Amino acid sequence: MFRILLKGIVIGVLMWNGVSLATTHALMLSIGEYPNGITPLTGVKYDIESARKIAHSLGVKDENILQFRDADLTLAGMRKAFETFNKQVGANDEVFIYYSGHGGRSYVKDPEERCAESLVTFDGENYIDAELSSRLTELSAKTRRLIVFLDACHSGGVTTRGVAGKKPSRFTPKYWSKGQSDACGKPSNIITTGLQQKTRSLGTGTLNYVYIAAARDDEVSLDEPDKGGLATQEWVKCMSGAATDLDGSGALTADEIRKCAQVKINKAVEGDDAVKPHHISIIGNENAVLMLKENQPLTGTTNSIQVAPYSTLKDIYNSRDDRRIVSLQTIKNKLQIGKDKVEFSLSSTHAGYVYLLMVGSDGKTFDLIFPNALDKENFIESGDSLNLPAANWQIVAQGPEGTDHLLAIVSDARRDFTGLGAKPAGPFSIVDANIAAARNIQQISASSAIATSAECQNKLSNGKQSKSNDKKCSDAYGAAILDLNEVTNESTEIKDTKN
Repeated sequence: MFRILLKGIVIGVLMWNGVSLATTHALMLSIGEYPNGITPLTGVKYDIESARKIAHSLGVKDENILQFRDADLTLAGMRKAFETFNKQVGANDEVFIYYSGHGGRSYVKDPEERCAESLVTFDGENYIDAELSSRLTELSAKTRRLIVFLDACHSGGVTTRGVAGKKPSRFTPKYWSKGQSDACGKPSNIITTGLQQKTRSLGTGTLNYVYIAAARDDEVSLDEPDKGGLATQEWVKCMSGAATDLDGSGALTADEIRKCAQVKINKAVEGDDAVKPHHISIIGNENAVLMLKENQPLTGTTNSIQVAPYSTLKDIYNSRDDRRIVSLQTIKNKLQIGKDKVEFSLSSTHAGYVYLLMVGSDGKTFDLIFPNALDKENFIESGDSLNLPAANWQIVAQGPEGTDHLLAIVSDARRDFTGLGAKPAGPFSIVDANIAAARNIQQISASSAIATSAECQNKLSNGKQSKSNDKKCSDAYGAAILDLNEVTNESTEIKDTKN
């Protein structure tokens, strides 16, 4: 496994929305045929096809995949690969980076003395974490989202488990060292700890990334000669239909895919007494949506696919750009049924189009509250406050007792909810809460209304896409969630949600 020192960069998750996005790019790096006594990884040749499947699921077109392998990836070649890729990526593009090969640790002074995690290059050099962090920082400065999947390890002493069994293992540890001091043989979680603390900073963009590591700090990841990296294999299977939508949201989060893959890793090493399961770990936004869930019942269901509509709203919220702070505030969040009106105000650090979705206390429908038939002007300027409802429409608590969940989206580009098949309910629109509606709402919320148009998809003569600097094609949005409690007895409480 490999851990990255992330110094203030923003790494994001790619939102799968059913279309191949013209400005979604992938960089694939693989080294299996190591020379000069470095243990070869014969399964790595299968990993690139697996990574290509992941990229396709994330909306990457084949022409936007840049691939380097084996002798291409000396230390100088690794640096050139990132330089070349950086030139192809434009402003507001989305990026997926995949590496399969050996991981290692080396003693460095940069300027402090420390043990640095590294990718082991074809010529046996260490492409250390600080340099990789610098490259990712360059990319993140101009991209909107970035996801990194590294199938490697850096653990050290525990690699001896690979030869400790009663019979040879079919797996090869993905770790190699130049034989430096034992000071770098033990894993360190200092980098991980610092990153986890950083993710708690509001509005910094640290929820915009997902970093997927094949194993924990003190474990080796495994290569299977005729199939490829074990973590990669099982991740692909789970993205290809095996993962379960555990919360009934209509989509799969990074953590739901991880849980599926872990079960498969555990099963794969059963009966092999030379190795133990390694554990996929996620740093960053484990609740970010990676793809919509197609046509598979939830665990525990038999005759129908069920949906938990509040989970759908949470998925949309968890996949927001958290550099965009949206505030949703109400004076009274406990509402007496049949008497109290809903009143709130909204503001955003970024200008955009406002959409309000609600799942009521009965949990039976998705309601589009705003814009509506009486109030269609939904654009808000940065820093302005929008007070709702407007004078010509209102919302009154109607029961049953319970919690209403309100999701506010502020997006660069317009969204088009007309394809939901919603029916009118006064000035509003509602659609029954089923799995198809949940998937559609997630897709619509995550994409510009003209994402599939020629304007957003076609390449310009210089090879860049028209989408890159055009907010009409942007998928970016901020979001906030507000809970309103409907009660039979009156009670007042101030509620302010900032996200």
